[in-house]
Amino acid sequence: MEISEEFQSAYDLINYTKRHVFLTGKAGTGKTTFLTYLVEHSHKKIVVAAPTGVAAIQANGVTLHSLFLLPFTAYISTFQAVDRNLAVNKNDLIRGLKMSQTKRDVLLEMELLIIDEISMVRCDMLDAIDEILRFVRRNRNPFGGVQLLLIGDLYQLPPVVKQDEWTLLQEYYASPFFFDAQSLRESTIIGLELTQIYRQTNSDFISILNHLRVGKLSENDIATLNKRLQPNFEPKEEGWITLSTHNDTVHRINKQNLDLLHEKSHHFQAEIYDTFPEHMFPVDRELVLKVGAQVMFIKNDSSPEKKYFNGKLAKIISIEKDEITVTFLQDTTQEHFVLQQETWNHKEYIVDAETGEIEENILGSFSHFPIKLAWAITIHKSQGLTFNKAIIDINRAFVSGQAYVALSRCTSLEGMVLVSALQKNQLQVHERIIAFHDTFLGIEESNSIVEHEKYNNAIEHIIEILQFNDIEKAIQIWIVELNKRKIPQKEEIQLLYKNIVHSFAEIQDVVTKFQLFIEKNKPFGAENFRIIEEKSSNALSYFIPIIEEKILVPFLLHQKNFEKKEKIRLYKKQLIVVQQLMLKSRESLYQTTLLGKSICAIPKTEIHIHSVDSQKEQAEKVKLSSIEKTLELLQEGNTLEQIADIRALKISTIQEQFYKLFSEGKWNSYESFVESKTIQQLLVYFAKNGTSQSISEVKKNCNDMFSYFEIKVALVVYKIQKHDSNS
Repeated sequence: MEISEEFQSAYDLINYTKRHVFLTGKAGTGKTTFLTYLVEHSHKKIVVAAPTGVAAIQANGVTLHSLFLLPFTAYISTFQAVDRNLAVNKNDLIRGLKMSQTKRDVLLEMELLIIDEISMVRCDMLDAIDEILRFVRRNRNPFGGVQLLLIGDLYQLPPVVKQDEWTLLQEYYASPFFFDAQSLRESTIIGLELTQIYRQTNSDFISILNHLRVGKLSENDIATLNKRLQPNFEPKEEGWITLSTHNDTVHRINKQNLDLLHEKSHHFQAEIYDTFPEHMFPVDRELVLKVGAQVMFIKNDSSPEKKYFNGKLAKIISIEKDEITVTFLQDTTQEHFVLQQETWNHKEYIVDAETGEIEENILGSFSHFPIKLAWAITIHKSQGLTFNKAIIDINRAFVSGQAYVALSRCTSLEGMVLVSALQKNQLQVHERIIAFHDTFLGIEESNSIVEHEKYNNAIEHIIEILQFNDIEKAIQIWIVELNKRKIPQKEEIQLLYKNIVHSFAEIQDVVTKFQLFIEKNKPFGAENFRIIEEKSSNALSYFIPIIEEKILVPFLLHQKNFEKKEKIRLYKKQLIVVQQLMLKSRESLYQTTLLGKSICAIPKTEIHIHSVDSQKEQAEKVKLSSIEKTLELLQEGNTLEQIADIRALKISTIQEQFYKLFSEGKWNSYESFVESKTIQQLLVYFAKNGTSQSISEVKKNCNDMFSYFEIKVALVVYKIQKHDSNS
């Protein structure tokens, strides 16, 4: 992907410093594209979150409430008593924090927190996040030392705050916007704005949108927009979509247009697997469609063909059982396209115990055709979309920014119709937003900060890794367990422990000398940084073999010898914790980077301890993606239950991964995981009833004899057999 100078500047600032950044930009400047690029290329441990379920799904992240267990009332950053019907204070927040160790681990490992759609996040919510991070991470620095990237456009939709809540909050905050959070007073936030617009090309229209965005439309701008005023406009051609402020208007327009079609209604049900909350549904559970209906794609095409994108309009030209064929309205090719279902995942973040990497754990999925009726859409849900022909209805606009969001969806003035004139109250921009934007940096200032700080941050990073905190913690846990329990061969183990501690102390002495060398080379610049980079690489080549040979291997041998011993279950359980911490430290050494460049010069090799179980062996292999790990464990002959146990994941997550591998042809047999008798019964059912029913309907019609997993696997088998017989 070719990136602009703006992208590169923002990327460097986030990736090579620890500064908090607010990334904004006019509609169509590529904020979402930047988020995706950063997540794919950054070396930092990243968590992505958003204030709403739909926004979280679109950002491929999680909700802020699920990540931090935030209260649903306001939060007041004080120890004074507050009305608990309206708010919680610091004591209430921490006392009510019933957070699992899994969530705590994620917050402890997280280096960069990305919050998308930050304009909808209230200041008190950001302060609550700050307090939770400080508490969980035992770090009193702002946000517990976590770096923030906040993405959004304050000129679009503002945060929601009830009047009674604001009556309370206004005693502590200058405005509801995130940048007035008390936590940001302790650490400055750098504002960066993307300016290159990809959606519109006409300079006059871009100028009007820029003026509208900041509430400074000129008389000439208003006159130009009023030329597009047609209150009774009725489109004579396909491809027009109405953007309205309220759901009831949108629902009415879509229903009226659907009712005008004298075709049979077809009902399609979503397939919901395991846990997927209703507030996160990307589209209605039931789609009611007709031939001739105008629809809009709500997801980018996940296939290699990339035929459609979020917001692309189409028309249904045929429906045959479970097959929907459309033609794209904005294309001149009139190409016919058969829809395939898309899948959205509801996920949580977890930490790989051996590597310390933050990974995704799938909690459930939602599969459906990626379309919805699109004669009309709410302005709120149109954010991020692009339309060639739009009817703008902002007569009932209730928050500032709606007019800008609506008009900026259009690619041109000629493709826009206003059904009501713009009102002055719809164009107001909060003075706090304008003042905040006046503090933003340009590219040169941003690059200057990176140049001054990137070397210091990189060197702090290497020093932190060479502290070997995880090994030190592991040794402490081990000796505590060793001293408080009756364990066979205790004297031998204590001798082993002393030898490992001695080896670790020798390493610490070398680390101290390394730190003194770094101190002598301050201030850091490109030239002496190259010297430090070489020294760091040499240090890794020195430390890794010692840790493996004198600490890790002796410990793993001890662990092996005690695997089958009885009556020391708790001790063996703690040995696993110690092992994971040591493996995590080893992994971080091999993965060490400076300014994004790997500096470990020695290849990672397997550590062969003959009777180490599959969980430990798996921890020693090169880090694979979650589904690849499952595939590898399948290839080793493990059952799905064993894989779930080894990976400490839910069995439903492993079943979903197996189903994906099986449906994509990466695993060719099901016999070990689903009984052949069950598959045969379901094949008979599909042959008789077809495959248009949802998984839930099949399950219900079969009197709940089969699980969702068994039905999905059988459906794949049926389709494979049908394909083979046709060919």
